[in-house]
Amino acid sequence: MQGHIPGNVIAACFGLSAFAVALISGLAAGRSAANILSAATLALIVCYALGFIIARVAGIAVRDAAEAATRKSRAKASSEARDHAVQEAA
Repeated sequence: MQGHIPGNVIAACFGLSAFAVALISGLAAGRSAANILSAATLALIVCYALGFIIARVAGIAVRDAAEAATRKSRAKASSEARDHAVQEAA
């Protein structure tokens, strides 16, 4: 359950930002309240979904990069240990 919190937060930020931009744009254009709210609600829903997808993809990319760095670090540590053992044996 803990893994989904960043995705939900990022998606909520995307959605609320889109909602605010749609509200301000609608007010600046002089549209009716019903038109502004319907467009803002649609923007909120669409951008929430997009934000959630973007957050999931970014989370997978970060996790893969962290695993690759960990594997590289472990390989380097075992290589150094092996070199040290060879030097002691000689």
